[in-house]
Amino acid sequence: MTAPEDLGEAPAPPLRRGRRRALVALLVIAVLLVAAWQAVPGIAAMVLRERLIAAGLPQPRLSVDAIGWHRTVITDLHLGDADEIAIDRLVVEYDPVKLLDFRVRRIEASGGHVIARLGDGRLSLGSLDRWLERRGDGKGGLRMPPQFSIADIGLSVTVPGGLATLSLTGDFDTDAAKRLGGHLGVSGTLALGDFTSRIAGRIEAVMPPGAPPALTMQVDLVEPRYGDAKFAPGQFLLQATADGGSTKLHLGGAADPFMVAADLAVTLHDGRPQLGGTASLSASADAPIWSLIGLPRPQHGQLTLSASLSGGFADAGLDPRQAEWSGSLNARLDDGEWPGLAGGVTIAGIVGLAVWFFYHRGVYSDPLEMPSYIMPVILLCAFTVGWFITSIVRTLSGGQLPYWFQDVQAWFAIVGMLGLIVEMVVLIFINPSLVEENQIDPTRLEWGLTAVIGFYFGARS
Repeated sequence: MTAPEDLGEAPAPPLRRGRRRALVALLVIAVLLVAAWQAVPGIAAMVLRERLIAAGLPQPRLSVDAIGWHRTVITDLHLGDADEIAIDRLVVEYDPVKLLDFRVRRIEASGGHVIARLGDGRLSLGSLDRWLERRGDGKGGLRMPPQFSIADIGLSVTVPGGLATLSLTGDFDTDAAKRLGGHLGVSGTLALGDFTSRIAGRIEAVMPPGAPPALTMQVDLVEPRYGDAKFAPGQFLLQATADGGSTKLHLGGAADPFMVAADLAVTLHDGRPQLGGTASLSASADAPIWSLIGLPRPQHGQLTLSASLSGGFADAGLDPRQAEWSGSLNARLDDGEWPGLAGGVTIAGIVGLAVWFFYHRGVYSDPLEMPSYIMPVILLCAFTVGWFITSIVRTLSGGQLPYWFQDVQAWFAIVGMLGLIVEMVVLIFINPSLVEENQIDPTRLEWGLTAVIGFYFGARS
């Protein structure tokens, strides 16, 4: 082989060849580093998935988009057999020296949903309940971060007879006393049977270490409806502390056609829970509640109801059978007037009087010796019977009285007029011309005449 010097060419200096080899080596190392760095998110996703499974979280799925010395971005996080928790984007901030212990400094979650069910006095997250129970026993493996924030997280809670669909946004931070506290904005819709409402509010919570949390929740009910009936806006307030709690609910105000308010408080005295609460309702003629409870709408007036209840439980078991209860109920009707109310309200009293006289008729040997107030009783009873029969006939006839029943009403009027004429003749012309022993006693005639007149005016009311 011909050497370079034989061809008249100078050989490459050894230093240049060394630089070339070093450059190639650096390029290879850089490519390997880039490849390794590109594989870090995938490796981190595998490690996170294994740690979540070890912590008891079922079916974790996630992707790591970016990873750094102090910050990692996780997307499409799904937890639970039925995706009970899904987070679109999760930013985790941490100190590198504490990362191996899964201790993070701050978590930011945005987008996604949480699916829960409320029943049997507890909130369930489906397949995640076992992990929550382990967390309650201190075996969950994951620690609550000292700071976290959420934005636009959807919460769907299935409750008995309804569904609450909410959107949550808030921030929580840990103070110098290691108490985690913050606020949560709430907005969404609530549907409970035929009741629906848009809701908007705020939840504030403080969670001291090793102690029950303190919670304050205020939710405004916007455009509440029950079926086709619309109600004035309302508010729900809940406060809970280690010593007890209270809750308040109201719909409408003093100036609204319909107002309902209720409050309940529970406190602890020597370890025994004490309960106290009040409720009130006010409805005018324009209130939507009349059609809901099947009563006719009044022409005018104001109905006011109020009630109170208090009780003391024997122990923390909250057994109502072993509690001491006391309460009151008050009702008031101001200037109320309902169509046909006179007949309806008097039914119970009149029937009661009629039954009383029926069972006490044997007390008097002679029916003519019965008390003088038997006449008003007969009048009211006949009035009620006429009103009741007319109501049934009108209902069965589609809201209008048939002609034959109008003829019956007319005949009762004619019979009543004839009875008055007969009594007038007896009292004015016949009896004065007879001795006292032979005079006609008109008592039974008056009873029958009273019944006929009462029936007629009841049928015409």
